[in-house]
Amino acid sequence: MPNKYSDESTSILLRLPKDMKERLYKTAERLNKKNPGANYSANSMIRAAIIAYLDQVDMEDREARTGE
Repeated sequence: MPNKYSDESTSILLRLPKDMKERLYKTAERLNKKNPGANYSANSMIRAAIIAYLDQVDMEDREARTGE
């Protein structure tokens, strides 16, 4: 069903300064104009940043455990 959230997902409330929110939305708009069909959104960019950060922390933890 369209516009139905996955049962495997949840929501997080994120508070940002107004200027950062405006910048985020303007960036999504700019990226969509540069890349037609890419469908960037503020949510997709925030999700990508969170995933990248979590992956980085996980990698650093693995390196610390293995001594690499």
